[in-house]
Amino acid sequence: MYDSRTDGVAGFPPAIDQETGISQFAGAVPLAPIVTGQGLDLAANITAAQARLNELGIAYQAQDRLEEAERCFQESLELLREAGDEVRQAQVENNLGALYLRQRRLAEAGIHLSRSIDLAHVSGNRAVQTEALNNLAAVCQLEGRLAQAEECYDHALQIARERGDHDEQAKVLNNLGVLRQRQQHWEQARSAYEESLAIKTRRGDRVGQGKTLTNLALLCQAQGDAEGAIPLAKQALAVLEGAKDSREALTAKALLVRLRAL
Repeated sequence: MYDSRTDGVAGFPPAIDQETGISQFAGAVPLAPIVTGQGLDLAANITAAQARLNELGIAYQAQDRLEEAERCFQESLELLREAGDEVRQAQVENNLGALYLRQRRLAEAGIHLSRSIDLAHVSGNRAVQTEALNNLAAVCQLEGRLAQAEECYDHALQIARERGDHDEQAKVLNNLGVLRQRQQHWEQARSAYEESLAIKTRRGDRVGQGKTLTNLALLCQAQGDAEGAIPLAKQALAVLEGAKDSREALTAKALLVRLRAL
């Protein structure tokens, strides 16, 4: 999973975290030989090749080698379409859509994420359906289609609750808070963030806690409450530094600088 930044895009306040998701196949092969390109024998086993290409795309994406990630996802999709494997196709459509979202190629992202949602619905893959709905909602937000974004988040949250998927609930609730904040529905934004934070705290998700604490601080700042924002930003910074997430820690640090508290 990576974080989709919204700095200066489509009217978002700086640095608010939207959490998006990618899908790995069950029983995925180890990444170490994949990253080095070892053992990628497409002729030997088509099913293994599909999985390896998907995993290789994920590995490249984590390394910010986005062109190579795109190529791997596209090649995996070609094999999956030929094989008629709709379950795994839904996963890779989501991954490619999430990659395009990260690159702000919103029209392409929307196409692949919509395909993923349809395929996941037909094949009964509700986990991927939830991820793709969450990602599509981020696309809709960036395009200014807030009503559609809200529908996607509501649907994703409903499925996540039905499945008892607490991690996905926390992610969607964080993103719903971003949407509510953009709409200036302050109390609804706070409620979504606080529910997300409570889940992440129970599950020991330190990086997730830090991100949502940062968003709560940004919410206070947006309401003109610097006194309320500063302790939240300091708590976020401490949590993220403890989790050794330097990139997210920089976001909290930058907020404290803007608040003149660092």
